Amino acid sequence: MKATAVFIVSSNAVEGRADALRTWYHQVHLQDARRIPGVTSANLYESLPAEGRPRAGHQFMAVYEVEGDPVAVWTEFDRRIAEGVMAMTEALDPASLSFAIWKPSVAGGS
Repeated sequence: MKATAVFIVSSNAVEGRADALRTWYHQVHLQDARRIPGVTSANLYESLPAEGRPRAGHQFMAVYEVEGDPVAVWTEFDRRIAEGVMAMTEALDPASLSFAIWKPSVAGGS
């Protein structure tokens, strides 16, 4: 089945903790996310400087491809985090978090 939505979560590390955040994403969080029903992939990207252009406002961007009902999958993410099923890290700056759910665009409308 083709992805019905993409979750984009942008974040920064706490000052001096980028390596710890990167390790947590790869060794813990992305693996946990892939276990959530409906999540078909979970990957981490890092901001790179582009000559003559400002760097992105966030260091990291996690991209989760989802099939099925994206709201139900998002709700399951929230539940697992709230209940401690998905471990979080102190290396993540919570004030920097930006969340968005994206759906594929189709010609001619919604």
